[in-house]
Amino acid sequence: MNCVKADQLSQYVDRLLTEQENKQIEEHLVNCAMCKQIVTMLEEENDFLQETLKSPTLPEDFATNVLEQLEPYKQVAKPKKRVWNRMLITAAGVALAFGVSTTFSPSFAELIGGIFGKQVVDEGLKMANEAGFGERVNLSVTDKGLTFKIEDVIADTSRIALSYQVLNSKGIAKDPALNEHDLNSGNEITLYDHNGKKLILLDSSYSQEDGYALLEYSLRELPSLDSITVKFNLTELDGVKGNWQLEVPIDLKEISKQTKTYALQDEEFTAGGVHVTLDELKIAPTSADFDYETSFTKDELNKIENQLDALSNKLGENIIKGFNGTYETSLGYRIENANGDSIFKHKGFIEGKGHPILEGGLQGSGKWKSQIGHVEWKDSFIPSKNQEKLTFVLDGVFKTVPSDFSINIKPEKLTSFEFEGNHITVKDVKVENNLSLENSITPIKNEKSLKIEMEGSREAKASQIVNWVLVDEKGKAYEVNGTGEISDEKNADGFYKTKNILEVPGITEVPNEFTLYVVTVTQYEELDEKWKVHLNK
Repeated sequence: MNCVKADQLSQYVDRLLTEQENKQIEEHLVNCAMCKQIVTMLEEENDFLQETLKSPTLPEDFATNVLEQLEPYKQVAKPKKRVWNRMLITAAGVALAFGVSTTFSPSFAELIGGIFGKQVVDEGLKMANEAGFGERVNLSVTDKGLTFKIEDVIADTSRIALSYQVLNSKGIAKDPALNEHDLNSGNEITLYDHNGKKLILLDSSYSQEDGYALLEYSLRELPSLDSITVKFNLTELDGVKGNWQLEVPIDLKEISKQTKTYALQDEEFTAGGVHVTLDELKIAPTSADFDYETSFTKDELNKIENQLDALSNKLGENIIKGFNGTYETSLGYRIENANGDSIFKHKGFIEGKGHPILEGGLQGSGKWKSQIGHVEWKDSFIPSKNQEKLTFVLDGVFKTVPSDFSINIKPEKLTSFEFEGNHITVKDVKVENNLSLENSITPIKNEKSLKIEMEGSREAKASQIVNWVLVDEKGKAYEVNGTGEISDEKNADGFYKTKNILEVPGITEVPNEFTLYVVTVTQYEELDEKWKVHLNK
């Protein structure tokens, strides 16, 4: 038997389980010291609370007074910890910390309870809730012995977040997954604006922990809205068929006043063949949205066009045209607070990571424009709690461009080569059978393809190979499908280990010799002198 969840152990201590459930837990406790220790702690907590709750209640302004004395929030990366689904353990801990032996006021109990004690909730939502922008709505509907309950709602101009539970008749949390994107589930969630117009194609996310679920919908691409109504039409919960319909009206008029917008159109910069234009910073209670554009300079565009013409003549226009959508521009940057600490890193390089990282970010998207390499970017990150002065720091630029590097391969012997900071060895070349199935266990096709296995290493800021083309002994060019892996582990030379597998459909025998072309590559150019812009001056 696996270890029992904390909430079920809590219900065991409070005598809320069935006789059969009690028996199963008692059998587990005989051989599990960890769970037995948890039960002991819960029993001691109950004894503590029984004594504590005999004392007078705290004043209604207790929570406000405590929060005002807390140190300002400083964002620190923390490892994920086990979170107890037990509000009273937290309450007991707070009482001990402050030396208080009185009853907690309802407002403070609501603050520390529910979804906001869970790891699935990002710091932006937690900060907004602490600042009073969350609302405990407690809307519910019951059918077939199951209750669908919306507990908390947080909304601003950037997103809507709703926490909910699915509870049985004893108040025990069941599986909260709604599977609304599965057409067979019959569950629908629909959002409408203040004019009753259905909102479609919204980015959404779902997460759950200890019986709580969190639904988020992005509003970043929408115009200003006065209100939104979220309608739940559910026909199945936890495997039980039924009918649960619920509407959640969300007023956005007042909260939209808390969003601050800073225009940045006058800020432009050029480096490494990439032109950067900063557009806007928008800071809402739960997140900050940073809009900017990147594009190739005129000289870089001319260079790319000449390279594409040369590759088309060498490898074939049809093959090279297939890579047109891969040429782009992007940035490696960070957002610093007034103390110079980074609160957001976008494609940043740090020791111990073999690839650029995203740190402190919530969501990112790019909209490709008509000109090759021109992209409108929108990055979202967790804002500074006090909305202090923020500074944009550009560390470097990325550009995905054509390449004409080639290497001749003879499969009978291992081949090693270097390319823009990549150290690669061809380990194996073979032909494999690929069976394609079509709603049947019977093979429809037996297709052969050439498989090339590579291992090697790369320097931290080396170029990233994006696309390959293979040319056989007869001069025929083939498109190549590839997968790659960059490890955080280093080799003896201090480079990050890599693996690549290339597959070439249509080649049925291992050729005696062939040529591999790197036709698309992402290069990084670091700035010697960082470009800095004060965003919310």
